Amino acid sequence: MEFNNIENEQRPAIAVWGTKRGKQTFFTDKLVDKAEVDQYLTDVRTPIQFTSTKLDFYSFEQTAQYQCFTAYRTILDWVNRPGYYAVSLLLPTGYKLSDNPLSVLDAMRDTYWEKYIEQTSVGCGIKKETSEAAYFFIEEVKQAKLTLKRGGNTALGSQKIIFRYSNQDTLKDFFEKYAHPKFHSYQTIYLLPESSSLTSSLDALVGIDLNNLGKVYEVTIHVHDENSEQKQLTGATIKVLKNDAVILEKVFEQPIVFQLEMSEEDDIRYIASKKNYEPFNSIRKDQFERAHYEKKEKEGTVYLAIPLVMTPEAKESIRTQRQAPKKSEKPVEQTQKGTSKTRHKQGRKTQQKHHTSKGKNIKIHEGREIDLSYRGQDNKNERKRRNKVKNQSNFLKKYRKLIGLILLLVVIIAVVFRFSGGRHTNAVKDWKTKTEEIKKLAEPITKANWQWNNDQYTKFVKTFDKQKNTIDSLQKVGIIVKNMIDLDSLKNGIVDPKAKMALDTAISKHLKSDRFDYVKTKKFITDATTFRLSTSKLEQYKSISIHCLFANQLIRKGYKKEEISIPGQERSYTPETIQSNFNTLLYKSRPGNEYGFLSETQRNILNIYQDILIAYNYKRHKSTEELKAYVLVRKELGTEARKRWRQISEFLKNRGIE
Repeated sequence: MEFNNIENEQRPAIAVWGTKRGKQTFFTDKLVDKAEVDQYLTDVRTPIQFTSTKLDFYSFEQTAQYQCFTAYRTILDWVNRPGYYAVSLLLPTGYKLSDNPLSVLDAMRDTYWEKYIEQTSVGCGIKKETSEAAYFFIEEVKQAKLTLKRGGNTALGSQKIIFRYSNQDTLKDFFEKYAHPKFHSYQTIYLLPESSSLTSSLDALVGIDLNNLGKVYEVTIHVHDENSEQKQLTGATIKVLKNDAVILEKVFEQPIVFQLEMSEEDDIRYIASKKNYEPFNSIRKDQFERAHYEKKEKEGTVYLAIPLVMTPEAKESIRTQRQAPKKSEKPVEQTQKGTSKTRHKQGRKTQQKHHTSKGKNIKIHEGREIDLSYRGQDNKNERKRRNKVKNQSNFLKKYRKLIGLILLLVVIIAVVFRFSGGRHTNAVKDWKTKTEEIKKLAEPITKANWQWNNDQYTKFVKTFDKQKNTIDSLQKVGIIVKNMIDLDSLKNGIVDPKAKMALDTAISKHLKSDRFDYVKTKKFITDATTFRLSTSKLEQYKSISIHCLFANQLIRKGYKKEEISIPGQERSYTPETIQSNFNTLLYKSRPGNEYGFLSETQRNILNIYQDILIAYNYKRHKSTEELKAYVLVRKELGTEARKRWRQISEFLKNRGIE
């Protein structure tokens, strides 16, 4: 079922339908087309039997495409046969109502009774000639402030069943809990009063006590380091236990979202574990108090942010690795002192004295004889050398503490520089402006009414990639980036899920279009591949759109006994083959066949194509003017001929052929 602009309106669509010489849709509020309602909503006279008028009952229907809440009232139709009228609230799958719809359904049903029902000789019936309007029904929805919000589940089954309710409280309870997992296996549930004469051949729903059903919550779990909620701990194992039974076990990569049914009596436990971190168990009061736990009863949501604490051993290991120098490094101070002493020692050689026959002292130094003829006087060069060594020794003794301190600082700086990878550690980069930029781009995408826009999403992704790469580069050289956010959490946990849902909705809408737009389909296939969505139906739809391209070319240029080629398409076809392809398409589009997902409107478009192609091949038309003359002459009745040509002309105009 296709909805029109429902995201912007943020309220359910309205349809009023029933029997007027057969089942038909009386009117809608334009958020859903009458043709859609006619196609999808079932004539209730098949599952439910009645002979009396003014009997009230209800139904709830859920499919992969939509949810429908309906209030019925039996009445006489235009030819005084027992029939009914119905008021329905419809919404796409993936949304849920903000409140219980029962009072709005009753109010709309009464509004139709007051404005469009008249007394007849045999009872009450629908007025034959009246101007029905959706305005009054829209006002009922607005006054009740009944809106839409994201959520809800896709039905898992196709079974139809009846549920007998004893009083209005039970009925109200059902519409409070219609989304409960207990009802997921049913496509349609008809709610009939126990005391009414309404009968049905459907099975009855038994064994369900509405008063004892636990409420269903949408639970979101986030795991982060104790020091920063922005630092996600991917790879952590999450377990959720309900009454000691494991109901979920998953590895945390991004925020985990799941549905959880629970009542006040249920014992729910959350457990998280990761290597080098202390395990978290919500049963421990001290740990649970550190977590961020928020439960909203009205919204039916639970948010849990689990902080994991690093073990003392892991902290000590990190501290040791940061501070300890490598074993191969030798303190500079010891080496320097050793070198100084060595040089000083080598500068002094043992001197030996010998007495000559003349009584003079001769000193032997490094194998050389030095004549000291005058006692008390040293060689001038030797004296300078000795003074220099003496001065060096005195300097080292006087400033050895200061030198040692300087050398120690050099060692510390060297170690820090080594373990920081040679980075500067004192630079700071303010990322506030960039953060505002990325948040501004993400804002429209995360809104509930956002519709898929490839340009908007692509702009966000490009900015994300650019900022991510820049931040990584800055951090590699030791620059501290402040006022930044966790970009991965923003993209993977918030933007991408919203974008994926919007894209899926846009694709579903596109597949229902009778335009068979080839270019748009190719773009959707590319986008769907990016988000790992199924492309099988899109590929089938693209195949149909290619055949439409060739048909458009033939109609536009006229019949020629040669193959028709289109730039970008590998194959070419003769006019006869193009017609034959449409014969095959129509066969495949029958329900249950390969293209059975096509709607009746789409099949009608293919039928018009086929009729025109037959005429072109049969009469060898060179232009649409020749086709027009053929259509107008071919029909026996002029009015019918003109009506048919108007239909064909509008078809050609819509496709840019005429």
